[in-house]
Amino acid sequence: MFIHTPLSIPLPDLSTVTINGKRHYTTPEGNVYPSVTTVLSILSDEAIEEWRKRIGEDEAASISTHASGRGTDLHACLESYIKNEEIQFPEDKKSRVRLMFNRLKPILKDVNNVIAQEVALYSDTLKIAGRMDLAATYKNIPSIIDFKGSTKAKKREWITGYFIQGTAYSLMLEERTGVCHEQIVILMSGEDDFSAQVFVGNRKDYIHQLHEVIERFGVEQK
Repeated sequence: MFIHTPLSIPLPDLSTVTINGKRHYTTPEGNVYPSVTTVLSILSDEAIEEWRKRIGEDEAASISTHASGRGTDLHACLESYIKNEEIQFPEDKKSRVRLMFNRLKPILKDVNNVIAQEVALYSDTLKIAGRMDLAATYKNIPSIIDFKGSTKAKKREWITGYFIQGTAYSLMLEERTGVCHEQIVILMSGEDDFSAQVFVGNRKDYIHQLHEVIERFGVEQK
């Protein structure tokens, strides 16, 4: 059973709107900010385009659709589990989400003291927004925790964007609530691999890169 200690400051949900094919969030004050993932997409757009050309549009679309569905299903299972609710695994016999979840499950014993889960956040300073997976403790250290599914295992140097994303959530959470979780934890399960991966970092190492990518995207920060 996971212990939940919700924040005393409520975090309102945010509505989304698509602008030029990119997801944006509308804040309670009426400001429209691009999502963190939209901003970070500029780091991989060129590589993805080359990948699509290399394998063909149809195959790329099929792989992307599968990865998106897998990620949604895995997140739903993890969300229910951490909420101490019954898990509803996909009924598709070809789905490997149950396997991916079971690989992560032993690692989740180090997660507790949940203060926020699947909450929308935004920053009037950075002028971005997003939806955070989890703010909790990992091995008793307050952390921003992000879940990732993957086809295969990753090397740390390949996932800088994930740490930048976690850093954005950390800064937005602090701006909205005053609560500071500096440690960033990426918990990843590979569909074709036999073990889960844990990557741990600190936001201080990625704040500069976050500001740089936001600037490259074209957002004027305060």
